[in-house]
Amino acid sequence: MFYLVPCMMVRGHMPTQSALADMGLSDEYGDVLSAALSGDIPRFEKHMVQHSALYVQRGIFLLLGMLKPLVVRNFARRVIESTAYATDPTTRIDLSTLENAWSKETGAPPHEVHMSLTTLVARKAIRGYLSFEQQKMVLSKANAFPKMAQWDTH
Repeated sequence: MFYLVPCMMVRGHMPTQSALADMGLSDEYGDVLSAALSGDIPRFEKHMVQHSALYVQRGIFLLLGMLKPLVVRNFARRVIESTAYATDPTTRIDLSTLENAWSKETGAPPHEVHMSLTTLVARKAIRGYLSFEQQKMVLSKANAFPKMAQWDTH
């Protein structure tokens, strides 16, 4: 089960915390799972560093690292939904909103936000596009944040 759980997570099938507890894997995957689902980038990275020796020894470090786009996508979704998007689902979001939240949460520069969002759009993890000329992110009106199983993995 130790190897099956991260494989299923990368494919978009997330176990519940109680299922992890039943399998005795809460210590190994509990924080990774909750950080990925909540979009908590610092917590995800901290847990990956803390357990890196175990993950490398078991050969799943790179596999769990493949969850990083999910963490970033859920972070962007959380930020977007906490703005006016929640009450007025406009499809245009100011990039500065995401840049400020990203900088506050991770301390990373704005170009890292652009790079991550562009990658997510290319992988179809976020449906829409970035307009750098207008400094906006334009989201699809229908299903702007598809499930992980629908992403382009290539």
